[in-house]
Amino acid sequence: MRVQTNRSAESGAGIAFDPGAVALAAVGIAWAAGLVMILLHRVYVTNDSLSNYIHVWYVADRFWHGHGIPLHMPVLGHGDAFAFPYGFFPWF
Repeated sequence: MRVQTNRSAESGAGIAFDPGAVALAAVGIAWAAGLVMILLHRVYVTNDSLSNYIHVWYVADRFWHGHGIPLHMPVLGHGDAFAFPYGFFPWF
């Protein structure tokens, strides 16, 4: 159920004020500013992508040099870290 009000009477000057539109505009401006900051860099690496690269490079190196598919990464977590923490197929 939606209650309709006379917005022009509420604002006083005949200008409609919509908080949803203001929030949408603020989020759009913030998103565009973030995109511009990212695009200003030739290389943009986030923490998550760096972690993914490390795991993929380690697995590729071990597999390429004939050591098979590793289950653990000894360089992380005192050897308790998994080489495939999120899933086997995307990283292999």
